[in-house]
Amino acid sequence: MPPVIDTGLTVGEILLEMAVRYGIAEEDTSGGPLSLPASNTENFRMLLSALNRGYSRFLNRREWSFLSRPLQILMDPTGQGPLNVNGDAARYWLP
Repeated sequence: MPPVIDTGLTVGEILLEMAVRYGIAEEDTSGGPLSLPASNTENFRMLLSALNRGYSRFLNRREWSFLSRPLQILMDPTGQGPLNVNGDAARYWLP
């Protein structure tokens, strides 16, 4: 398992992806990358509102199987166990 796994996106990256998907991302006049709709605050508000609604639905759904699945972790206070992260006794890889 690699020492660092970064699968998350920032809120800004999610909003930009949404703006591109819905065709409201702004083009840079010098040919740079697309950006969030800064000149149209209503479009930005709608994007942020949609993100918040989706996140709220995710948090409030009651049938998430990963929340009720039993999980067994072999603890090792020396930090030398097979699930310890980089020999740190306080950090563990989850199976």
